[in-house]
Amino acid sequence: MSIQVRGCRVVVVAVVLAVGTAASAEAPSFRFYNEVVPLVLDVNRVAILLPDTAPDDAASLGNLTRCGLERATAKSVNVSRWYYAGVIAEDRSAAGVRTSIERTTQERGDWFVSPVFVGDDGGPLIVTPDILLRFHAHVPTDRAETILRDMQAGTILDRDWANMKGAYRVRSSARSGFDVLNVANRLAERPEVKFAEPDMIFTGQGAACENITPVMPDDPYFTPKPGMGNWPQGLWGLHNIGQTPTGKDDFDMDAPEAWDVTLGDRSIIVVVIDDGVLLTHPDLNDSIVAGTDTTDAASTSGNVVNSCDGHGTWVASCIAAEINNGIGVVGVAPGCGLAAARTMKATCNGGWTSQSSWTVDTLAWAESIGARVTNNSNSYDEIKSSAIAEKYEDTRNKGMIHFAAAGNAPAEKAYPGVLPSVIAVGGLQKEGDIWQERENAEVGSASGEFVKVFAPAQKIWMTHADGGYS
Repeated sequence: MSIQVRGCRVVVVAVVLAVGTAASAEAPSFRFYNEVVPLVLDVNRVAILLPDTAPDDAASLGNLTRCGLERATAKSVNVSRWYYAGVIAEDRSAAGVRTSIERTTQERGDWFVSPVFVGDDGGPLIVTPDILLRFHAHVPTDRAETILRDMQAGTILDRDWANMKGAYRVRSSARSGFDVLNVANRLAERPEVKFAEPDMIFTGQGAACENITPVMPDDPYFTPKPGMGNWPQGLWGLHNIGQTPTGKDDFDMDAPEAWDVTLGDRSIIVVVIDDGVLLTHPDLNDSIVAGTDTTDAASTSGNVVNSCDGHGTWVASCIAAEINNGIGVVGVAPGCGLAAARTMKATCNGGWTSQSSWTVDTLAWAESIGARVTNNSNSYDEIKSSAIAEKYEDTRNKGMIHFAAAGNAPAEKAYPGVLPSVIAVGGLQKEGDIWQERENAEVGSASGEFVKVFAPAQKIWMTHADGGYS
């Protein structure tokens, strides 16, 4: 076992486990198209999906001792009906995890139990019962579905899933995440299949941190004003007149000059792919034209749901906060339509939980409402998904333009920003150079060749999910 430190997160790297047949000596992996992505096993815990008939509560797990698990360590995965359970000390090994999963599925035949893998940035990767796949265009539908039947892939939930011809979402009847991963990999190896992967639960960065203290201004923030504390005065990214001692005059987006040409148009819809947007914020509500929630939440509006959801509200105001309404801030395209897509469930540590299909479903929804642009100011730390990449490419080929964060580490290539169908956006600071934290050299904007666009990224006034500003 070794410990890696990246930024401020400690990553405990466990052992690698063989997956597939019992005789297999291969390391666990999944497929990103034809690329084999290795997986690292967390030997300390498994993830359990409770059936619909059980109350969505950790108490439903009952006594797990006979399964080789510890109920005392059970906690929510932040996805409905999913819970972590610790592996007992003597079974914290590759073989022990497999044995614990086998025992649990035998004891509780209506449960689905997955190993937990460790992503590159230390967060979890969890296999769900669903498999996402797409056949090559030349494969007829009857042939595709014969392959799915012959390989006992599972029940077809969606055909031409997410408006992608030949794409399927299939639910396996298997009770073990190892078995679902094995079937997905065997499908991915077939020449008829373009990609196949489990619909993974994963985490990422970009959500609002709990230690952010909102600042409640009493004046509009576009025009510089004295006495505003240590924050830069005014929206320097839109119009920089050197309003702070280190600010560089005219290092900005020339927003007033652009607004002389156009403020945008409500028919040009920009989708904010994030943790929801406060739909009632007085600086945003006139801009918002549509909303959706593709997570497992009961809400379908695109509004914030939990107390940690906040990042999307920040991002929304940078895009289309109202202009000339006498309050708060202004977005760079205040006349455009804003669509709120809640695709992540924020946690109060600055991160979030999501699932591959949630992003794909969001992009399909953006397509359905005629959106022209999407913005995803997040880093998908733990996952590279063929299904997500496929839908980004599919919608880009149909004319939609996609932007995503380049990453908050100089050496990072954040996903999905690194995809060729997505424009990766790096960050600039008011002094006129690429954003870099002086206190921590590992924190700052990515700036490799894949980054084609840069935008203001330091101390920007934004709308806050409490209805004010920060």
